[in-house]
Amino acid sequence: MRGSGLRGVGIHDQRSLPVRPERRSGTRPPGRFGAVASSWAFLDHDGPLAFAHRGAHRPEGPGENTMAAFAAAVDLGYSYLETDVHLTADGVVVAFHDDHLDRVTDMTGAICDLTWDEVQRAKVGADGDPVPR
Repeated sequence: MRGSGLRGVGIHDQRSLPVRPERRSGTRPPGRFGAVASSWAFLDHDGPLAFAHRGAHRPEGPGENTMAAFAAAVDLGYSYLETDVHLTADGVVVAFHDDHLDRVTDMTGAICDLTWDEVQRAKVGADGDPVPR
């Protein structure tokens, strides 16, 4: 499944978000920023929502889309995280932005062509964090 990343899915603190949030139909009244219809209750908000895109990563610290970057974002006060997911050749779902490991890890290759055993050896960012599954 090459390029099987899912984008635009907000992940809220898992302690308070049900595994499968109930979908809601209908729209909400227009707020300050206009009417934004959301079918997910946790996205209903009167104003902009701050998302930590790929977590709170930085060149000298946690690599993007790592558990350390997600924890750092929560420590900074973010309630919403954004990540992408891809499937390994053996069907394991991993949190990773790119479809190749090359840009941010010490390994190369397309995630969909590598097994989980191979992907889990990749080290992300300056801290050398593993790719989360």
